[in-house]
Amino acid sequence: MTMRTDRPGWGERICFGAGGVGIRLVPSVITGFMLVYLTNVALLDVAVCSAIIGVSRVFDGISDIVIGNIIDSTGSKLGKARSWLLRMCLPLFVFAMLLFWVPPHMPQMLKYVYVFVIYNILNTGIITFSQISYYSMVSLISDDRDEHDMLGSIVNLTRFISVLMGSVVFVRLLDAFTDEPGNQNTQTAYTRSMIVVCAAAVVFMLIAVAGTRERVQISQERERKSPLKELFAALRMLAGSRYWAVLIIIGIMINIVLQFMATAVPYYSLYILHDMRYMGQILLTTMLPQILAALTIPALTGRFGKSRVFIAALLISIAALTGMGMTAPAIKPLLAFNILYGFGNGLVKGVSFTLIADLVTYTEKTTGEFRPGTGNAGISATDKLGNGLGTVLFGLALSAAGFDAALRVQSAAVNSVISAMFIWVPALVFAAVLVIYMLFFDIERIMNE
Repeated sequence: MTMRTDRPGWGERICFGAGGVGIRLVPSVITGFMLVYLTNVALLDVAVCSAIIGVSRVFDGISDIVIGNIIDSTGSKLGKARSWLLRMCLPLFVFAMLLFWVPPHMPQMLKYVYVFVIYNILNTGIITFSQISYYSMVSLISDDRDEHDMLGSIVNLTRFISVLMGSVVFVRLLDAFTDEPGNQNTQTAYTRSMIVVCAAAVVFMLIAVAGTRERVQISQERERKSPLKELFAALRMLAGSRYWAVLIIIGIMINIVLQFMATAVPYYSLYILHDMRYMGQILLTTMLPQILAALTIPALTGRFGKSRVFIAALLISIAALTGMGMTAPAIKPLLAFNILYGFGNGLVKGVSFTLIADLVTYTEKTTGEFRPGTGNAGISATDKLGNGLGTVLFGLALSAAGFDAALRVQSAAVNSVISAMFIWVPALVFAAVLVIYMLFFDIERIMNE
């Protein structure tokens, strides 16, 4: 049972958006630069590092369900979600810095252990608590479906802003802070850049804690149940619903290919386009259209419905990637098609997120269980499992093709793998997602009946 109150104003929505930038800044840097840092700065093997990230993502996905249940069972003056957002600020700063400072004189095997331990503390615990807390706020700030669309669009918009800051801006920071002109991949560059990023992330998270309010309150009856029973109930909710299952499968597939593309960008720029500075142009032409897409989602879904917009977004993404593949590596057509891809992908991610809040509401209506933490944890787990699988597969494919970080020019086999992971494989997976969605996910029709 839930208690409902008024809707937030724009001041609160802006503060909520600031939190979205804060929780994703560090993960954006990790996604785009961690593997490059480990191979080109810490000089570790790409296959081993990819395996570490992949295995860690499995733990990370499991922890999402546990942490989501903890958030659902939390009671404090700040509410269920904001209290955890506050608690994670300092740990996020410390362990993000440690992840990008692998001790240079440590024995090679101990370096791998160091990366595994720090990465798991950061991702499995700190980032998971931060992100699930934040995502749960969509359902805790308001129970109104129109407000879910608005907050979901803000979440999507801030995701693109944070990725832009954690990629394009981070490249500029590396350039500015390096102690070797012309070489961004130095320890000094990464250490100084991470100080700026981590400080900004903490400030944005604190704005969200101070400037928002959790209006939807859970009755105390459910909170008196044992944690173990709560956990099993949460797992039954995710496993026992066709709609949650489909959304989880789609989420894993989408995040695998998004990780392919994110991981491939620096390699594609460096070895296919022969200039890592093209990375900024690629990311910029991806992110800016995604911001535009986020701003248009409420109007588009209001007029055409979420299902039609989601299908159209997948078709746009597939067409754009096909165009990129047919014209690559010519940079101007690549950037032009990338603008189209960015808009389509922005709609895909934005509509996907609004579906989660609707599914939380649908689950409450059909089962009586209101579990925003668990629902968002389940989807967060798919993001991390998909990202982990994407990282592992990319690293293994690169290693199998004969990648050598010491070489400035890679073999034709390595370049083919980079191109496939950046363009063609994502196009095929998006096509498969389109088929699955059209056949098995009709939640919008049922919610409107």
